Amino acid sequence: MKKIHFFGLLILVILLSSVPSLGQAERQFDVIQFPEGREVEIDFVSSGLIPGAEMKSKVKFQDGQFRIEIEFDDMKPAVLFGGDVTCYVLWAFNRDGAPENLGEFWVRPDREDDTLRFSTGLRNFALVITAERYYQVSRPSEMVLFWNGSNPDPPVTTAKLSFDQFDSAPESGVETLQNVRYDGDKPLDLVQAEKVFELARAMGAEEYSPDLFSQASLSLRQATQVYQRSRGTGAQRFARDSVAASNEAIRLTSRKLALKALEEEFAERQAQMNQLEARLNQSEERFREAEARIEEVQEERAEAERQINSARLELQSLNREREQLVVEKRELEASLVSLSREREQLEQEKAALLVEKEELVAEKAQLQGRLQEALSEVADTRSSARGMIVNLPDILFSIGEAELIPQLHMGGESAKPTSAG
Repeated sequence: MKKIHFFGLLILVILLSSVPSLGQAERQFDVIQFPEGREVEIDFVSSGLIPGAEMKSKVKFQDGQFRIEIEFDDMKPAVLFGGDVTCYVLWAFNRDGAPENLGEFWVRPDREDDTLRFSTGLRNFALVITAERYYQVSRPSEMVLFWNGSNPDPPVTTAKLSFDQFDSAPESGVETLQNVRYDGDKPLDLVQAEKVFELARAMGAEEYSPDLFSQASLSLRQATQVYQRSRGTGAQRFARDSVAASNEAIRLTSRKLALKALEEEFAERQAQMNQLEARLNQSEERFREAEARIEEVQEERAEAERQINSARLELQSLNREREQLVVEKRELEASLVSLSREREQLEQEKAALLVEKEELVAEKAQLQGRLQEALSEVADTRSSARGMIVNLPDILFSIGEAELIPQLHMGGESAKPTSAG
């Protein structure tokens, strides 16, 4: 293994050249339909994050599982990326795009050329390798390193898969491992164990998974002690135990944190539900009040309608009465006109009668004058309040009668004078 000196545990040398970007929003993979009766060889396509590294795979069906054997050259340990990257993970994507974590793709610091073996119950899948914070993740990160090519040998059926459900990429200190070398004395396995342990601590594993966290801490101390005593490779086993315990602690902590988040969300939703129920109760009370008010309004409306109907009937009666009065008024007006005409006629008749009366009075006066003049020739006459008085001598009437009594001469005296009106 070639080395160059740099400062610290991880010395990073980045050339001034273009490097590929991490984490595309969507990637396409070839899902291979693996036959049970034949071994299939496939080459892997590199994203360029580990320049010079190559790998190929053999897949065959055995004991109800497809056995995957991956051979790689010039691979470098994941911790050389720095940041939060601690491991690689091999994934199998089925034809529906569901990823299955097949386990850590462990590149030993002292074996850049190696062969790793995995298995899966899937029959159709694409193989993908990603860089991760820890290996017990449930979804691949955007930091894709390798994936199987589209020309398996022998040729078998393949199908294109577009996948965009990546998790965010872990933070890394470099974009590629093209010019990264490790010059530290501490084994990279121990460095990896320390990083995963600190990640577990940062997530709260000491609280949520104390037993596994203690186990990871104990194994890490043992690995450190072995390394400090021997400066050899004996610390690798304890470091791997620590990594495994830290990953279990992280997985359990993640689940408990997710459960806690769900419980908090449930409690929040429950509080919201309680508030909604309280508001609902208030709304129901207001609804009942509104219903009661509606009933009152409906009763008031019914009463108003009754009053309106009564008023309408009264109005109709008044209209009929008005019409009748109009007719009567017209009749009265016609009668008044008729009476006015009759009055005018009567006044004319009255005037005529007055004229006639005056004529009669004048004629009467004339007749009285003539009568008085005629009577005065035969009798003594005079006027009084009772009329004209005629004194007729020697004219007698029987008592209570209007007949004259024949003239009697008794002793040369006549009877008493009689007045005639």
